[in-house]
Amino acid sequence: MNVGLSTSLVIGLNKVFPGLGDLYLGKTGYESQQYDGAVSPDRQDNLWAPVPGDHGAHGEFDSRAYSWSPQLWLTKNRIWVGALAGLAAAGLLLTWQRAGENR
Repeated sequence: MNVGLSTSLVIGLNKVFPGLGDLYLGKTGYESQQYDGAVSPDRQDNLWAPVPGDHGAHGEFDSRAYSWSPQLWLTKNRIWVGALAGLAAAGLLLTWQRAGENR
């Protein structure tokens, strides 16, 4: 599960069940942020000074990262998604009205 989706789920559930997200994160949050992989003995650290080079947001977690986010896609295409949802709702409403007239 990507980070954006899990955050959205926790926020949504918190509106219905306040405190449930806190309970879940209290039990799993710390452990889920720990990395149990072996550290390369040649790895430079950045405790006292930056590591040379431009590393951006890349690192040991790249192999576990997602290359695509449905939440980001929906955010970037919200106008088209909203228009499509509106058309679908209008179609359902018309179908429902016509079904009511035929009774």
